[in-house]
Amino acid sequence: IAGLARAGCALNVRADIDPAGFTVVEQVHSVAPTARLWRFDVSAYAQTHGLPPLHGTSDDVGGELIRLREAYDRHRFPLHEERILDLLLADLRAARML
Repeated sequence: IAGLARAGCALNVRADIDPAGFTVVEQVHSVAPTARLWRFDVSAYAQTHGLPPLHGTSDDVGGELIRLREAYDRHRFPLHEERILDLLLADLRAARML
């Protein structure tokens, strides 16, 4: 992953929103700091779980990861990728990757 990032490849990263998922995304971000989060944010988390919108956004990945971890710690609802599979597939179709 680090080699792809150094080569200038655009990387999107996501995992389940749970403790293991945070580890995966943070490890990828540590070797590919330009990787963008893909539906791994407080907006996706709140919307999927029917929570009130969590105000404010962070333009940087590190800041968004902190906000998402805080939201997860507050609610403790995991968000597994299967639950938003339709959204992920729609994203891929829109990007003409599927």
